[in-house]
Amino acid sequence: MKNKRLIITIIVFCIIVNTSYYWKGKLYFLTFPAFFILFIVYVGLGLALIRELYFAFKDNFKDKKRILTIGLLITVLTLTFLKPFGFINFEEF
Repeated sequence: MKNKRLIITIIVFCIIVNTSYYWKGKLYFLTFPAFFILFIVYVGLGLALIRELYFAFKDNFKDKKRILTIGLLITVLTLTFLKPFGFINFEEF
């Protein structure tokens, strides 16, 4: 159950970060708190990655769902670190 919530959180975080171009101009004074919350979620996902890696090493990588979660976490956290405002930069177009 906890694994399912983590995967949903990862997917929602990725969607929110990658669509920030569309909604950041419409929030006005709430933009900073929104990005602050996203930063806290990013750090929380990083801690969840460390936790999942610990348990994966402890179980010798036998749980396939945990390996999928780790791969998804690494992908989303790395892409968010490299492209913090989304995959597509609409300002270049």
